[in-house]
Amino acid sequence: MLPQLETVMKRFSVMTLGVIALGTATTGCNTFTGAGDLEVGPGTAGPTPDPLVLADGVELTGLAVYQALKTPLMEDGAIVNSDIPMVANRKSLLRVFYERTDGSSEPKTVTVRVHLESTDWTPPADDPEAEQEPIDITSPIGPQSAEGTLGSTINVVIPAERMLPNTEFRVEILQDREEASGDNDAAAFPAPDDMPARLRVQTVGPLHLRLVPIQYNADGSGRLPDTSDAQLARYKTAFEEMYPIPEVIITVDEVWPSDIPANTSGGFSQLLDALQAYRQTANAKPYEYFYGIFDPGGTDGIAGLASLGGSPDSRVGVGLGTTGNSSVNTAVHEVGHEHQRPHSPGCGADGADMEWPRMEDEASLGTWGYSASSGTLYDPEGERRDFMSYCGPEWVSDYVWQKLFAQSQTTNPATVGMAKMLLPAQDKRYARLKIHPDGSTSWLSDLTLRYEAEGLEDVEVDVTIDGETVAQRGTFYGYDHVDGGVLYIPVEPDHVITDAAFSFHGLTLQASR
Repeated sequence: MLPQLETVMKRFSVMTLGVIALGTATTGCNTFTGAGDLEVGPGTAGPTPDPLVLADGVELTGLAVYQALKTPLMEDGAIVNSDIPMVANRKSLLRVFYERTDGSSEPKTVTVRVHLESTDWTPPADDPEAEQEPIDITSPIGPQSAEGTLGSTINVVIPAERMLPNTEFRVEILQDREEASGDNDAAAFPAPDDMPARLRVQTVGPLHLRLVPIQYNADGSGRLPDTSDAQLARYKTAFEEMYPIPEVIITVDEVWPSDIPANTSGGFSQLLDALQAYRQTANAKPYEYFYGIFDPGGTDGIAGLASLGGSPDSRVGVGLGTTGNSSVNTAVHEVGHEHQRPHSPGCGADGADMEWPRMEDEASLGTWGYSASSGTLYDPEGERRDFMSYCGPEWVSDYVWQKLFAQSQTTNPATVGMAKMLLPAQDKRYARLKIHPDGSTSWLSDLTLRYEAEGLEDVEVDVTIDGETVAQRGTFYGYDHVDGGVLYIPVEPDHVITDAAFSFHGLTLQASR
């Protein structure tokens, strides 16, 4: 628990204050412990008064943490319980909103002090005696803060290692004690007599992205995608900015040659089917998201494709891997589909999420966005749109941020929800029947999955095995940008399905080998 402020501590004796100061001392923190106003008689030993006290003539009006989006903490003196999650172990920006109340237009310099104390904090190995010291930022202030002007607030960068669960916080606007009375409670939140507030930080593990560079041999070129350090840095920045994760861990596989002519939507789906099989032979971890990148030298307009299944084995996507941000934005979108996110409604996106909260407002962000790499705020009424739509330029909406966070908590090895996914593999064999956009079908090679198939929907199928027809339940993995997908039908290792008959979306389909 954080100690009380000076107005409470003044009630204690000089001796008691000295003991408390020794037990809770942090650098430059006497206004926090209450020792700052201690009057010490001549010849009496005691703590050195803090040169800073609560500033006069200014009111702390708001607090908000910015990761990719704004998460309000306090507005007009009241706690805000936002539903936008804050990610632990992620570098963040705290904006301190204020208003001058002294009526003066004279320049004024203040120091913002942010106290953060977490029971989850551990000192660094090279400094085991380290304490959770407050963060001080000294800055000139104007008349008042404005939401859309980043420079109008006092901005405090919170290091990743201080963004922890079970954290209490207090923020103070301070001034030299020679220039201020120290009695302005409006310059602190919570108020000096109140207990510290809770910073609602939540834990989620890193995103494990496994890039598969595909050598494009269909036209004899042998072209390779861009996996240079500069391009990988672009992937890293984009995913870490727009996904609710502490970091992305990118690994690059060995080059995988392919003869599939993937320059049309049909070719993309063939390549995706092949990469699905590749994943099973590549020692994939259940929490890894596979993404194949390639350069076909031009396409019919499609840039990426992914599976919308739910099991770990379905976390596969493919997309263009050329130099620049366009391919990176495609990857961010397709890996979103691998997280089971459908399209956000906007700019003609098909299969849009019917639970989207603002159907009348295409792919809007819903709140203020913030790019740490560029230091730019994004107005929710501006041009930025959610990256799961077909609109651009891209950013992440409040709705998709929440959905991706919830999904990550169940598929990430750093969370309790991952325990199910880390169970021993079941190694179940499936026959795969591809359903083409025109309703025709074709058999793919059988595949043994480590985990049970979890697709978009279950389908009742009559299958013929060794001349006998039996009822079976298959699961359908749909594609994200084109019609069709793959029906996975469970089959025993020593059996072969020769015929299948089923109804699907109003069609009666049959397939024979």
